[in-house]
Amino acid sequence: MVATIKNPQKGKRHQVVGFVAACVPSLKVDTDGALGVELKVFDYLATKVQKWIANKKEDEELEKMVKGLVVQNGGKKKKETKVAGKVQDKPKGDDKKEVPQPATDKQSPKSLSGNGGVPDLIVTKKEDPKSDNVQKKEGKNAISNGEKKDKKEITKPADEGKPKTENEEDKHSRATHDKQLDASLDDTVQAFKPDTTWDMVAGLENAKLQLQLAAELPEKQPALFQGRRKAAQFVLLYGPPGTGKGHLAKALCNGVDSTFFMVSASDMTSKWLGDSERLVRLLFKRARKNTPSIIFFDEIDALCGSREAEADALLAQMKTEFLVQMDGMNNDNSGVTVIAATNLPWKLDPAFIRRFQKRIEINLPDESSREKVFQIEIGETQCNLTAEDYKELGRKSAGFSGSDIKSTVQHALNCPLAKIIHATHFFIDDDGHYIPCDSTHEGALMMSWREVPRNMIKDVGMGRDDIFESLRQSRSSVNPKDLEKYSEWTEMHGTSGA
Repeated sequence: MVATIKNPQKGKRHQVVGFVAACVPSLKVDTDGALGVELKVFDYLATKVQKWIANKKEDEELEKMVKGLVVQNGGKKKKETKVAGKVQDKPKGDDKKEVPQPATDKQSPKSLSGNGGVPDLIVTKKEDPKSDNVQKKEGKNAISNGEKKDKKEITKPADEGKPKTENEEDKHSRATHDKQLDASLDDTVQAFKPDTTWDMVAGLENAKLQLQLAAELPEKQPALFQGRRKAAQFVLLYGPPGTGKGHLAKALCNGVDSTFFMVSASDMTSKWLGDSERLVRLLFKRARKNTPSIIFFDEIDALCGSREAEADALLAQMKTEFLVQMDGMNNDNSGVTVIAATNLPWKLDPAFIRRFQKRIEINLPDESSREKVFQIEIGETQCNLTAEDYKELGRKSAGFSGSDIKSTVQHALNCPLAKIIHATHFFIDDDGHYIPCDSTHEGALMMSWREVPRNMIKDVGMGRDDIFESLRQSRSSVNPKDLEKYSEWTEMHGTSGA
């Protein structure tokens, strides 16, 4: 069958036929100007064109709907659709997809091909239930995705542009990292005063004097240090192990009200690049902030050894920062006192030795000092020692350090406890306490110390034989050859603390 249109200037059907003829070159044209088209071909092509137009219009409408999403009224979404060039709000709850309406005669038709010579085509879409359901699902997904996208783009924080607070700072920033390192220094601050006093330090009169002049007197009488008179800010204590360097630091901490920092090598070193230098800087920064303050470095040789023999570049950088903080051009250490202790002063870098204004050797105690150390360590323990016994202990303990004497006394104090453990019989005194005895003692009870009620064994104290036997078994921990090295170093750089 052939469709013949003799007047192509009238009606809409001839416009469709004309468009199909332009798309399909095999169409035949009659001599009178009419178009001949097979009806089956025409119906098939018309259906395809109608679906294409409807899908394109739906895509355009959906795109308009997505762009029209806004967030208003406390996060509630409103949808806008453009109709006849005006923006209208879509009612709430109406989430159904808008289906494009077919164009009427009053509406201007759209060009399908974009060419001026091809007639315009306006086609009404046929209803297809299956394709309509699929398109509705796709439209809903597009709308939901558009809502999420617009939510991210439109909902901006109210404080955008404002400076970040402390909690909002980047955890990887330098300021945040410095705060973490500064918090790690809290353990170095001495939170309580030790029970060690100046009277509990035997001998070392010059060392005690220099420490009091450097830290205690300026704190309690600052008016005395004005004009050209300045207290020593950096003091080095060196000598054999166990001679009382840490004891002096505890006595100083007890006698002052300053902020006291007790620092070791582990507090200043880190496996992370640059952290050791920052820890040194932050330590001195905190000390300057909390003046008057005292920083005590134990085993300073682990931090301030010679840089020439140092193979680790990271430790060398930390030592350089240490030198800058101690005596840098832009660092004012007024009110900050640095006290350091070491057993190996000859391993210190010359730059550190120069910065310590006072270098005091903490010698081994002499005879009178050793006698006093015995008295201090025995204290109020029940014993039968006389003044002559203490003098004899002082004479027989030559070469002992204060730590060696302390160990000797502790061993003697534990000797009576060994008798209690080995005892097989106990008797009960008038106060109800149990006392170890022989099996022949009147009222002896055969029992072991484990069978005695808790805290009911009487303290028998320490006897004279216990302390002298302990002294006989003890040995000095100081190498005599090292004493010569300390004497030589003192002649070159330091002074005696005795």
